[in-house]
Amino acid sequence: MTDFELLALAFKQFAGLPGEEFEKSLPYWKNETFKKWDFYNEHRSVCKYLGFIKKGVFRSYVIDEKTGEDKNVFSTPATNL
Repeated sequence: MTDFELLALAFKQFAGLPGEEFEKSLPYWKNETFKKWDFYNEHRSVCKYLGFIKKGVFRSYVIDEKTGEDKNVFSTPATNL
């Protein structure tokens, strides 16, 4: 299964989006790989993209300004389709 077929299946299961409707969005998707500890979106910047995790974990966190510690908001593992 290609990456885009996997993404189409996820949209169908999550939102009930038919394959022919998903195909209209194909020109707007691109395949990108991030290394461990890379940032998807930098601090204090507006996120302009959607992401789909094929392998690994996506972690969202906030930094406590008083202590400097990071606190998990959520962690999302890759989708097992």
